[in-house]
Amino acid sequence: MRVCVTGASGFIGREVVKQLHMKGYDTVALVRDEQRASMLKAHADLIPLDLEDVKDDTLDKVIGNCDAVIHLAARVRFHPYSMLKAIMVDSTGKIARICKEHTIRLIYASSIAVYGNGDGSSLDEDSICRPDTGYGRAKLEAETIIMSLIEEGLDAIILRPGYVYGYSDHGSDPIAKMLIGGRVFWIGSATNYTGVVHVHDCARAFVESLSYNGNARVFNVVDDEPVRWLDYLNYACASLGIGEPVLLPYTLVNTLSYIINGIAVALNKASDLSPDLIRAIRYSARYSNARLKQCMNFRLVYPTYRDGLRQVVHEITANRKQ
Repeated sequence: MRVCVTGASGFIGREVVKQLHMKGYDTVALVRDEQRASMLKAHADLIPLDLEDVKDDTLDKVIGNCDAVIHLAARVRFHPYSMLKAIMVDSTGKIARICKEHTIRLIYASSIAVYGNGDGSSLDEDSICRPDTGYGRAKLEAETIIMSLIEEGLDAIILRPGYVYGYSDHGSDPIAKMLIGGRVFWIGSATNYTGVVHVHDCARAFVESLSYNGNARVFNVVDDEPVRWLDYLNYACASLGIGEPVLLPYTLVNTLSYIINGIAVALNKASDLSPDLIRAIRYSARYSNARLKQCMNFRLVYPTYRDGLRQVVHEITANRKQ
């Protein structure tokens, strides 16, 4: 089977390409920066392509020669919707329509951000989605396009990962990067619940979706144990023997985010410290992975954040000794 992976040079993408190679798939990796993605050459055919600018016929030629597409490409930051729409909504629509036309399976990377703030409740794939960030809105719009095409015959699966964590030589999640630096900062009390998943398990969910033949189409991809951010951060810091996380006052940082965002808008730029990000940090929900485990018979290598963080800490420690 020939599999096309968009966003292949990203944190999740690199692990997906690696696992596809290990399982013997013929992989095509679409990347914006071929030099940045050089580590993938041993595992896939690299094709430099900017999904925001590519012509439809070029995209059709690349994807049309594949049997499946794992669509990971996105802007991972909580930027304004207007800056996310082209890559996260428009390009997804193009890819989905090409997949439908050529009878290609599409596996789309959405996000638990589509739910919005669950206020501490338990959420599964049938829960109502109320995104209140540009990122969550863009992901849900892309899902809506895909679901409408499924009704017209598209073979597609939508995965909604939680916070994806992990460590690698070529990049890590934001918290792991702070752990490497020896000091972790967070905004607010961090007593809200979230869903996390180790990058290895997240990538496995995408790869195993290639052979899934059930009826369910949308899956949360989180581990078995909802966790409060404070417990996650404390465990990570204690495991590395560094100081407790520094909790910055929410009201102050939230106010600062609006000031910085206003300046960024005036300069026609985007701020990484955006009001949307600060809002999303306070989301609280206990996300269920029951459907993923039941329908796909999926078994996590790292079923809890403690299991996964032990692996992350081991990698960080081993890298320091080199």
